[in-house]
Amino acid sequence: MEGNNRLIIAGAVLAALAGGVWYVNRERPEERQERLTDPWTAMQRDQVTRFVIDAAGDTPAIELEKRDNKWFMNQPGRGPADESQVTSMLSSLADMHVASVAAQEASSHAALEVDAAHAVHLQVFRGSTKLFDGFVGKDLDGGTAVRFEGSARVYRVTGLERFRLQNAAREWRNRQITNVERSHVRWVQWQDPTGTYRFDRSGDTWTVPATASPAIPRLDTARVNQLVTNLIALNATDFAADNAATGLSDTSPSFTIDVDNGPQIVLRVGQNSGDDGIYVKRADSDIVYIASRSNAGAIDFNMESVQTPLPPEGGTGDATAAATPEPAAPPGMPMGMPMGMPGGPGGPGGGQPQISPEIMRQIQQQIAAQAAARGAGGGAPPR
Repeated sequence: MEGNNRLIIAGAVLAALAGGVWYVNRERPEERQERLTDPWTAMQRDQVTRFVIDAAGDTPAIELEKRDNKWFMNQPGRGPADESQVTSMLSSLADMHVASVAAQEASSHAALEVDAAHAVHLQVFRGSTKLFDGFVGKDLDGGTAVRFEGSARVYRVTGLERFRLQNAAREWRNRQITNVERSHVRWVQWQDPTGTYRFDRSGDTWTVPATASPAIPRLDTARVNQLVTNLIALNATDFAADNAATGLSDTSPSFTIDVDNGPQIVLRVGQNSGDDGIYVKRADSDIVYIASRSNAGAIDFNMESVQTPLPPEGGTGDATAAATPEPAAPPGMPMGMPMGMPGGPGGPGGGQPQISPEIMRQIQQQIAAQAAARGAGGGAPPR
């Protein structure tokens, strides 16, 4: 009986201890609910109308806004946004969820990069309603550190990736300068101080109008086709700064693409942008693009870019292309044989007497006379 009482007492003590441990470490219902519930208003892609990305440092904030169901950048530049980039961003916002609490105290903010000096400040709006206002920090285990405005708590959030918010401003803008299907092109034309060069599409090839001036000798239509291919799908690498000296004006060199399904596309060409770019502007827009210099041959027309190269010699009589013929050796002397030089006939070890300076001068005069006769008459001198 006494043994049973001891067992009962021991069991009661263990149960009390277990209950105490549970009580001390229990998670209060409000904390459990707070961890499982996202501390922001639920976002759907079609509800977001504006978002602002402000990275730490001197980088200007990026603001994008939806107008008439299309996205535009308001700052730092102005113009159509890259719809694919925005769609990807909105998908991330819709998939974003809190996975756990990463820290509770402000002392952890710098290490998790959610403080003002390190974080990317992201604000998302539906009209005038702010759906999200958070500081996005470093990558954590399967998530990203996020702190919300006015709170010290740091969450580990899934679905949102910091690198997506760190794209340069140009990555958020539509860099497409032209986008035309070749089958819709009727003709293309370049115009610069040297003249106007027009090419009409004729099926799979290109022809020059009979009234074209100036004429283009040795026209290579395959090269024309390559230039047009570059022109109708032209993308920018960046955009001109507000104070850039672009060299663009109404009299700048231009090229025109005439299409059968819309207005003509006219682009004006400015000066170089550094070593790798050239300024380009569409006549129907205020946006000044920077195109790669690798496309300069298509943008800034050069007649040689559509010509068949000259043959290495002959053909058009281009003196720079033809190699200078080697003078013939005087009668009785093999071509190219060294005369009186060491190691050759007449030189040390050659086994023959060395040619005297007087004879050498006569030979050189004869070679010069033969070369002159060949240049005047076009043929070899008689033997």
